[in-house]
Amino acid sequence: MSNNFAENFMLMKTKLILLNFLFVPIFLSFGQFSWNSWIAGSTSGTISTGSCTANVAITQSDNTQTFADGSPKYNPNGTWGNGNGLSIHHDWTGVDKSTTVTINFNTAVNNPCFQIDDINTQRLCYVGCSSNWSDEVIVTGTRTFGTGTITVSSDAAILSDNFNVSYSGAGNTTATVSAKPNCDPFNRFVQFCLSGTFTQIRITYKSGPWFSRPTGSSFIGSANCNANSTLCRNESTVNCSITDADPDKQYIKIGSISSTNCFTAMPVEFAYFNYQCTDQTQLVWETNSERNNDYFMVYESSDGVNFEPIRQIDGVGNSLTPTQYQTPVFGSRLQTMYYKLEQVDFDGTTTELATLSIPANCQSSDELYVVGPNPFKNELTIEHHNQEHSQLSIINAEGKLIYESTLEETKNQHFIPTDSWSKGVYVVRIQSKTKIENFRIIKD
Repeated sequence: MSNNFAENFMLMKTKLILLNFLFVPIFLSFGQFSWNSWIAGSTSGTISTGSCTANVAITQSDNTQTFADGSPKYNPNGTWGNGNGLSIHHDWTGVDKSTTVTINFNTAVNNPCFQIDDINTQRLCYVGCSSNWSDEVIVTGTRTFGTGTITVSSDAAILSDNFNVSYSGAGNTTATVSAKPNCDPFNRFVQFCLSGTFTQIRITYKSGPWFSRPTGSSFIGSANCNANSTLCRNESTVNCSITDADPDKQYIKIGSISSTNCFTAMPVEFAYFNYQCTDQTQLVWETNSERNNDYFMVYESSDGVNFEPIRQIDGVGNSLTPTQYQTPVFGSRLQTMYYKLEQVDFDGTTTELATLSIPANCQSSDELYVVGPNPFKNELTIEHHNQEHSQLSIINAEGKLIYESTLEETKNQHFIPTDSWSKGVYVVRIQSKTKIENFRIIKD
């Protein structure tokens, strides 16, 4: 790969970063999906901010558990925990039960954040498995494309001292927060922030003896909680049986969901578009991800204004991993040439991605001839830079001469119609007074 390519690659990366920065003042808007319009007791509804809307469905793991206190319902700051949000109260029938809140955004959102309040942590401060219960919350984000991560935060001491946090999923887009078995007398909050572009968030809430004592030992009584706080935190995590009792009424509150912006996701997250000056000039580009991407179209121009399509390259359809592409081009090496890259998705929607120019000196010092495209279909182009007459011969796979001509030094491109040629392998032989070169090409 030439230094020229490396320099242009870095330049293209820099331009893309600058473009992203310049777009921020236009598209960046801080909005919040508030729960204040939620109809109390409903298990489905919508939340919105500006032009962005999300459909919400609340489902239970079975139909034996019941919502309590008229929930799901909106509660303002100070009611059932801090902050405004959607409260979900349960009279649980067993520790194996759960409720899932599924939020589908009609328009993808970027970098959503929200707080979950009143996560219980104090269960082991009391005798037995029957009354005071620790909570577990699992948050999963579904990305539209590209990379994405989820982070969990709270007061640093509270987070490390009260919760076990784990991450999973592609790009770590699932986070689980389970309350530790300690003597903290307060219900705590945790903030979840998803980095990336998302179309769905799922919040699963459980309440039960997720952390317990060693078999055969006794719990610490509430009267001794302060004196035994270290012991309380260090107990083993052998769960009580799910038959140990009814977990009482429990609840959490899901706060408003903030987002840096909402927008229709682009079908391709584009990385760069560049070229390589090798024996055969190559256009190269890369995508970080693709969504419903049918194909790319490459256009060529000699003046930077009037472009003609020259290549169609299939996309991978849908992908969350980087994909690299390249294709040879055969525009004149004697002048600056311009190339444009477009993307076409499955419904025909076209997006222009980038344009670049290739200087006239993009060639190897000893490169006298360019033959292409390879493979070819209806026409073959011979471009030559030799300042003398050369003899052109084309031979098929059976060794028969099917075409010959003279390449004149004053005419730098030679076009050969190939409609009548059979598919297969051919050899192009170019002979001058000082050199013979052979090129293996394929009729597609």
